[in-house]
Amino acid sequence: MKQTTLLITTSLALTSSAFAATLIGEDFESYTGGTPSGWLKVEDSVFSAGAGLNGSSTSLQLGITSNGNNNSALRNNFSSSGAITSTFSLQFDFMQLSTGNDPSNGTRQMNFTLRDDSGSVINWRVLWDGVNDGTLQYFDGAWQNMSTQNELINQSDTYRVLLTGDITDSYSISVTNLTDSTIVGGQSGISDYQSSFTDLTELRFERGRSTADYLVDNVLLTNVPEPQSFAALLGLGALLAVATRRRHS
Repeated sequence: MKQTTLLITTSLALTSSAFAATLIGEDFESYTGGTPSGWLKVEDSVFSAGAGLNGSSTSLQLGITSNGNNNSALRNNFSSSGAITSTFSLQFDFMQLSTGNDPSNGTRQMNFTLRDDSGSVINWRVLWDGVNDGTLQYFDGAWQNMSTQNELINQSDTYRVLLTGDITDSYSISVTNLTDSTIVGGQSGISDYQSSFTDLTELRFERGRSTADYLVDNVLLTNVPEPQSFAALLGLGALLAVATRRRHS
């Protein structure tokens, strides 16, 4: 009986650590304006409620004052919920708008970064420079076009961005047009980062260098359990089953 109890306790402990931990889960359904709860305003950003994306009722619209600082952004420091040290997944929906201040004569639209305490580590944008408008790019020391892009991003459709990977190895990005259910593009095997780091503790949606406002919705950031965690859990599950069977025989 004691052995069975020990196995149950150990199994439950590993179960809680093995499943993905949600670091940010934000659908903005109750958002009405201003800086949303759990998030922080950086510099001269202006936030307001926007039309919901992908079936939701409300999204967040990122704007900026007419003379806003380049570093203006919406940020979420999720360190109190945990840090990304290896495998992770980030998903969110966005829509670009054609209105809003452009205080810095920006060359991008949607722009997000995953960061550590000292600066950006993963940096991604939609290029909007008057020549290559709608081009998907990631930063690995220099801005690079994503290897696959089947269509340019426009200012009327809703898009979903998905990042998955291991920051100690490499990560991948895929973008889907939710309005017409098509795969826009992607990039896999990204292993170079904007700066050195030990872990990631912050997500930012940048606005200071964007040419116009954009909407963000349905943000989900998780720590994903590593395969060996599942293997250990399955092994303990087998031991537990054997011990329980013997106790009842």
